[in-house]
Amino acid sequence: MIIQRQEVEQELTNKLAKSECERQNLVEQLSTAQRQLSSLQLEKHDVDKSASRLEKDKTALIKTLDKVPPVVMLS
Repeated sequence: MIIQRQEVEQELTNKLAKSECERQNLVEQLSTAQRQLSSLQLEKHDVDKSASRLEKDKTALIKTLDKVPPVVMLS
């Protein structure tokens, strides 16, 4: 009876150790995913700022080109 109980306890201890190892792996995966998300959010912010600047440049260029008189082509 005692041996059977010890075997059950050993099995439970092994399962607990395996669960802890899996938990640690999941925590590491979560940490990696959070860092990647943060990096992607920063990159998205930079891209949005760049797109905004390009849109402003485009608008300014169109306004400037509208002020330039047409060029007469001589053939």
